[in-house]
Amino acid sequence: MRPGNYFMFITSRFCKLLVWTCSLTAVFLLVSADVSVRASEPVIAREAAAEVASTNKASIWKGKNGEALPFENNEEVKEFLRTAEILDMEILDEGVSGAKRVLLEKDGVQVRAVFRIIESFREVGPGLKGALRRNFVDHYIFEVAAYELSQMLGLDNVPPVVRRQISSDIGSLQIWVENAITENIRLEEERRPPNPLAFSRQYQVMKIFDNLICNDDRNLGNILYDENWKLWMIDHTRTFRLDLNLSEPEEIMSCEEGLWVELQALDEESLKERLDGLVRGSAIKALLARRDALVEHIRKLIERKGEQAALFKF
Repeated sequence: MRPGNYFMFITSRFCKLLVWTCSLTAVFLLVSADVSVRASEPVIAREAAAEVASTNKASIWKGKNGEALPFENNEEVKEFLRTAEILDMEILDEGVSGAKRVLLEKDGVQVRAVFRIIESFREVGPGLKGALRRNFVDHYIFEVAAYELSQMLGLDNVPPVVRRQISSDIGSLQIWVENAITENIRLEEERRPPNPLAFSRQYQVMKIFDNLICNDDRNLGNILYDENWKLWMIDHTRTFRLDLNLSEPEEIMSCEEGLWVELQALDEESLKERLDGLVRGSAIKALLARRDALVEHIRKLIERKGEQAALFKF
């Protein structure tokens, strides 16, 4: 990389890091408020938890015009993604992966989805928070792997995605979250969530998931909020690294009870079966090492703060 280009790259990454740090600070305050509320006002905390649960029920997918789609579960969404006819395709402006938005139709039902075909292998590439990562990989297959792992953990905030061939290209095809805004837009327009407690708890789930999959690319453009302020995690092409340590354990301050149970239950055999053909064995071993570190981190939180403050329910 030439000196001038390298300087521009570092400057760009620093600016992005600065904006991202400001966002993290705001969420940190919200999470701290969550702990404070749970410790000093348990009744209010329980009422807030009930409100959170109301926004985390089974998702109702919508078409581009706001109509409810006739899917009863994620398996039906995945089957549609695999088999529906391609009507139109357009290149998306945001991001660097060359993603395309696709319009699909089957039995009179139209659905939009995002198609990613990136397969990038480089000696050096961008890592977390502006750092450089050696043996850099950016691959569509990790989109599918991240979704499958989220299902193993009982999460419902990664949109269904499948592997599919369109024309001569093979990639990941993921249902589009309609009427959603990114974290970047939320900050620019100074939108505040109506329920800060729900917001902070969803954020904690995201940070646990990102630490588990070693996500190098969580940024302001791939955190989505739908009309109900449900947080959706997208863009997982830079994940499943071979790092054995957690990338950002300091940002994990609490954990959802169901996720805590499923984290502890993960084992190599079930992971290999679910992620067969998606993630290498060495990456699964690294994931389990990070899982062990996560479990240890959360256990220490429970010991230090107590279960009521360290664990929550949706």
